[in-house]
Order: sequence, then C-alpha cells, then structure tokens
Amino acid sequence: VHVNGILNALLFGIQVGGTFMFTAQTPDEAANINLDVKDTSTKVTELLVAFCVQMIAPALYLTLLDASLCMSQPFKFQDAKIPLMRLLVDCENDLASAQQIAAEPPLWKKPKFKTA
Repeated sequence: VHVNGILNALLFGIQVGGTFMFTAQTPDEAANINLDVKDTSTKVTELLVAFCVQMIAPALYLTLLDASLCMSQPFKFQDAKIPLMRLLVDCENDLASAQQIAAEPPLWKKPKFKTA
C-alpha cells in the first residue's frame, strides 16, 4: 500500500512538472513549437484525470481499508463496537412482554392443546 502511494506521488509529480512546462510557454515559444490552445487544454485535462487516478483513488482505497478493518474487529475499536448490553436488555424486555401476552392474550382466549 505504501509503495503504491509513493509511486503514485512520484508519477503525479512528473505529470505536474510536464504539464507546467507545457503550459508555461510564452506566446513566442508556443509559436516556435507549433503549440495550439487545444493542446494546452488537453494537457490540463490530462492533469485533472491524473490527479483523480493517482491521488483521490488511493485515498479512497485506504479509507475503505480502514473501515473494513474496524468492521472486522468490532470489539477492538470503540467506533465500531457492538452495543451488546443494550441488545441484551432489549431482548430480555421483548421476551418478558411476549411471556406476558402468552399468559393473558388481549383479544382472544388463551390457546391450549386438545386432549384426546
């Protein structure tokens, strides 16, 4: 992961340098090398695409990696901790109310097995 980040930073630096050298031409220098405005806009567009591919995408990958690590170890990280005690209390309350309804149903007679 770190090697990929270093390589992306180096490649983006080379891309920025090449684009800066290309777009920093004076009009006389641009005329000498037959530089067109369309070429400049193409280079700037390539720089924006390189920024997205080499900077935003790896940051997104690292964010997703961190989130998946937090989810895979739910008892280690406080942010991803499962609220176990609250779930147990809710389950006990649900069981108690179900037991009460089973003992005295509100709108019907209590079911019972028929004897043969």
